[in-house]
Amino acid sequence: MKILFLILISITAQAGNTVGNGGDSLVVEFTQIARTSLHYLDSASLSQPEAKIVLQLKQSLLKVQVNSAETLILNGVEVDAINYPLENKILVSRARWSQAKLRSPLVQAIFVLHEYLGVSGYDDSRYQISQILAEQIEHQLHENYISASQVESFLGIFISHALLFHQELALPDLSIQNFCSLSGLIDADVNMINSIISNHLFWFTDSKSIEMRIDTLKLHQQALTDSCFNNAINPVQDRKRLHHMVDVMKSILMEIQFPTGSKR
Repeated sequence: MKILFLILISITAQAGNTVGNGGDSLVVEFTQIARTSLHYLDSASLSQPEAKIVLQLKQSLLKVQVNSAETLILNGVEVDAINYPLENKILVSRARWSQAKLRSPLVQAIFVLHEYLGVSGYDDSRYQISQILAEQIEHQLHENYISASQVESFLGIFISHALLFHQELALPDLSIQNFCSLSGLIDADVNMINSIISNHLFWFTDSKSIEMRIDTLKLHQQALTDSCFNNAINPVQDRKRLHHMVDVMKSILMEIQFPTGSKR
C-alpha cells in the first residue's frame, strides 16, 4: 500500500507538470473568459448596436494575441493591461489579474471585455460598454462559472488516476477488487469531465472534434467497466485502452492551454 501511495504522489506530480507548464495560465483564463462571455451574449437581448459590437469582439477573439507581464506601467501609472490595436495584441498585468481573480465572475468579465473592446477600436475608457454588456449576462456568469485552471485540474486528476491504473495492470497479482476500484475512479472522472466539457464546448474552435474525443473516452471506459463486471481482466488490452485515454485527455488539455487567439 505504501508503494502504491508513493506511485500516486509521483504520478500526480507528473500530471500537475503536464497541466501547469503548458503555457501562461493567465492567458488561458483570460481567453476562456472572453469566449464564455461572448457565448452568453449571443443569446442575450441586445440592441442592434450592442449586437454589432459583440460580433466585432468575436472576430477580434480569433486574431488578437494575448500575452502577460508581471506589472505594467503606462504614462507613469500602473495599469491592468495595455492593448495595441494596430498589432492586434493585448498585454495583461499578472499582478492586477491575480487581484481580479479574487473578485466575482462579473468583475472578471468586465476586465476582459474592456480590453477586447479597446483592442477592437472602441472607446471604453469609463467601462461604459463593457459593464453594460457584462451585466446583461451576470446571472449566467455566476450560475455556470468554472475557470480554465479548474478544468485543467480535473483533467490532471484523470491523468494521474489513469497512469496509476496503467501501472497496476502491470502487476501479476492485481485482484479483481482493485481493478474494479480503479475502474470506478476512471468512470467517475470521465463522467465529470464529460459534464464539464459538454457545457463548455464553446471554448473550442472545433467542438465536434472534442465531442468525438469525449465519446472515445466513454467507449474505453465502458470496456473497462465490462471487464470488471465480467471478471475478465485483459492486462495488455486494458493498458492499451488507458494509454489511449491519456493521449486523448492530453490532446484536450492542449486545446484548453493553447486556444485560438492566444500566444505564449
